[in-house]
Amino acid sequence: IPMPTGRNVSAYILDSGVDIRHHAFDTVNIGESRSFVTDDPDDVADAFVDLYNHGTHVASIVGAVAQGITVHSVKVLNNNGNASWSIVIRGLSWVIKKQLEKDISERRTCVASMSLAGLPSVTIERAIQNAVNAGISIVTSAGNFFQSDACKYSPPLLPETIAVGSLDKYD
Repeated sequence: IPMPTGRNVSAYILDSGVDIRHHAFDTVNIGESRSFVTDDPDDVADAFVDLYNHGTHVASIVGAVAQGITVHSVKVLNNNGNASWSIVIRGLSWVIKKQLEKDISERRTCVASMSLAGLPSVTIERAIQNAVNAGISIVTSAGNFFQSDACKYSPPLLPETIAVGSLDKYD
């Protein structure tokens, strides 16, 4: 059985940035990226700065599991791993725009990784629904709130998302 690949798939990592200098990205395709945590609306360089190291961690797993995938860094978390929903929504809106600006025949399979969660928010839930309607699969952490019910947090509470969890903090 042939191993599946990430060829013709775009993975947008909405996180703390992706340090593409890390050796894990030597063979990973890096696509158009953007930072939403600076005041510069066209900041690309900051998308590749990850002082929190979480986005780099997530993107390296994606790149290792789905060889041939194109990874896009969408920096929405600051250097402490925090963000407001408004910044996350700006990042997700950019991903939607990138997906929809392509002709349907040229669109790739698109996944948005959102390893973040917070109190339920109608605005983030609408933004996620817009992304799903644009053909983007949303993968989110099941909360990262040790021993908490993921159904109490956005975005994992949404049935349109794929919430990934663990059994304990060592898993």
